[in-house]
Amino acid sequence: DFTQKLKTDYIVLSKNSHPDLNYISSNLVFNKLIFDSSFSKKQLNSLISDCEKLNIPYYAVKNDGAFQISIKD
Repeated sequence: DFTQKLKTDYIVLSKNSHPDLNYISSNLVFNKLIFDSSFSKKQLNSLISDCEKLNIPYYAVKNDGAFQISIKD
């Protein structure tokens, strides 16, 4: 655990990860958790369900397409 929460805009997770969403939400401040398209549908659905239970904002590339943001000068 960190003494202070780390801050970032986005966290990107890929199939090789087995995220502990409780740990992530307890130790990081972020705008959105992004699941890349490599997750199986079953694993992705489980992660989405967990995010919804924990009120974690997420984006699933497999379900919603490419994640795009606008970068302002």
